[in-house]
Amino acid sequence: MWSSFRGKISRDRASKEPDSPVSPELAAVEEKPRDQRYASGQFFFEYLVVVSLKKNIRSGEYEPQISYQFPKRDGMVRFQKEEEEKTLKAITLFCFPEGINWAPLTEYRSETFSFVLTEIDGSRRNGYCRRLLPHGNGARLPEAYCIISKLACFGLFSKIFDEVEKRKVKSIAMIYPFMQSLREAPFPAPGNTVNIKSFIPESGTECIPTEVCVCVCLQIGDEDSILPHKLRDEILQALKSRSEKATLEEMNRVVPEAFLPFFIKTVGHFAKHIARPGPEKPGQFQKRSFYKALESKSTRHFVKKFVETQMFDLFIQEAEQRPANQNGKFTKYSKKFLQ
Repeated sequence: MWSSFRGKISRDRASKEPDSPVSPELAAVEEKPRDQRYASGQFFFEYLVVVSLKKNIRSGEYEPQISYQFPKRDGMVRFQKEEEEKTLKAITLFCFPEGINWAPLTEYRSETFSFVLTEIDGSRRNGYCRRLLPHGNGARLPEAYCIISKLACFGLFSKIFDEVEKRKVKSIAMIYPFMQSLREAPFPAPGNTVNIKSFIPESGTECIPTEVCVCVCLQIGDEDSILPHKLRDEILQALKSRSEKATLEEMNRVVPEAFLPFFIKTVGHFAKHIARPGPEKPGQFQKRSFYKALESKSTRHFVKKFVETQMFDLFIQEAEQRPANQNGKFTKYSKKFLQ
């Protein structure tokens, strides 16, 4: 699909292109009519990726790899997957063009730059990258956020990165609703605006005090229709085993012990259904074969719904990017449980 990738890194260009403000609560974007390419109905971006540096076990060098992608694209035919893999590989190299000369750092000044992906027919897509040191303590490796879009608006995407970065500090799951709302909103025609409503992570306590709970009647729940009856009964039985005046320490032990077997029995076989071109290469989750491997019809019914949740999507994305010889916490617990 690509005959060439031409990258132009333009650092600190925010002053050269018009800024379009994106506020935490309400984002309004205005674009001047000087550029007629910004047609009404065009979407803000195609996808967002997070590129992290991973150490190659064999060479001992750090390589850029995609650790998060939104949206996750399913249902593509073989040649589409191959072309997207080439594109994503190029993106990782543009995000870290310096090569393999990286080491964990304690200080790193964030920077924003852009590049251009050129197709064989001459059409272009813009890449906007924010490279920074992730939140935490001690020496750590920088990572990059990258947005691919047909729009040329450096200032706008710089402000979008500010919002993404703010949410990532809290949890990567908080990026999803903001980017989903932004992606579904059409880019406004010159002179018009578009509103993106999104709560910032700190604002929830201003809407409802933490001690006030929004309750749902027990008979309204869908546990009886979604959860496999046998596994649901096992969870309830395990939770009932706690003492009436259970301490916090006991509850922290009882609750995981009640739910861990449930998840192991329903999705514990996920690793067998991640196809990898190599032991250290990112994998591709085989959703259909995954839930078809379950013998119980009721369990299969639950898993079909569960794999569509954001919780499972984030979990499986991390598993796809993790090398085959590295086990996550859930895999370690699963092996210990099965022994």
